[in-house]
Amino acid sequence: GIDLFAGPSASAKIEEELISKPQTSKLSDQNKMPPPEPSNRIKVRFNVLLSELVQQLDNKEIIDLICDAYRDVLLHPGFENIVRDKLQNGANKKETTAIEILNNKVIQLATLLAETASLAENQHLETIRIVCQAAKTGPAENLSDTLNSLRPRLNSDFIGYLVYAINDPSASTEWRLVLNAVKDAVYSYLAKEKIGDLSILHTILNLRDPRLRLDVLRQNIENMSDERLDTFIATARNVFDNLLFAPPETTTVRKPDDPFFLQRLSDLRDGLIHLIEPRNKMHLLLHQSNHDPFAHDNVGFISPSSSVATASVVDNTTLSS
Repeated sequence: GIDLFAGPSASAKIEEELISKPQTSKLSDQNKMPPPEPSNRIKVRFNVLLSELVQQLDNKEIIDLICDAYRDVLLHPGFENIVRDKLQNGANKKETTAIEILNNKVIQLATLLAETASLAENQHLETIRIVCQAAKTGPAENLSDTLNSLRPRLNSDFIGYLVYAINDPSASTEWRLVLNAVKDAVYSYLAKEKIGDLSILHTILNLRDPRLRLDVLRQNIENMSDERLDTFIATARNVFDNLLFAPPETTTVRKPDDPFFLQRLSDLRDGLIHLIEPRNKMHLLLHQSNHDPFAHDNVGFISPSSSVATASVVDNTTLSS
């Protein structure tokens, strides 16, 4: 493997990949897979969407609002199959008009998603390039400083991209070695940050006085930047979810025997809610966030050519036939 902390590599071929890899990825060359069969839920939502749209064909503003509420249906890889089935089973004139509107909306959304995914991929490649250059040109401290400066980019989107690119069958062996080295360095950096968060939580939970626990929590939060607070909240959320809210049959985490521990943990969550509300961070505690790269086991990346981004839609000629 490649040690990012060891300075310049002896392999000129790998170095060439690091510095001169183009901003267009081989990810877009993957063979297209047949679209999956849509679930019953998606089929039902499509029928509801179509029914609502038929009633609002003359109201463009309402049409846009309706379509926005059903993006999960419009961007589902099986959307084409749903539409074809509907047309083959005898859609009436109004339904056909509504389907044409939906088809155009899918094209707009897919184009926007593909452009967004392309921009994200370019940023991820640039992040990889910066990390590799830092590892080549200086000591470990230089790489650590670089990772600190890149911290806002080192989220689940970036980790998902690394995993996606490493498993890309068209990627060269040398490029995979580079990606694995970057992933190891980033994981190591993030793990240290995670350990720091857990250390803060552990210290607070070991304090007996509830007022002292809240005071120590407040002091730590006040000293955190917004970005640092985001990751701390993500770590705390994972702890709360595993120890406070997860049903026993769905978690392998052993809860402490201390009968007062869960009460302290609940108090800690209440205190965190109270302290982060003025900084508009409540959504990070109540909803899943991409600030925690380890929040999901199955992180992924949508490439500009994926079945979602390029959402295969029914050709307009089919609609008019």
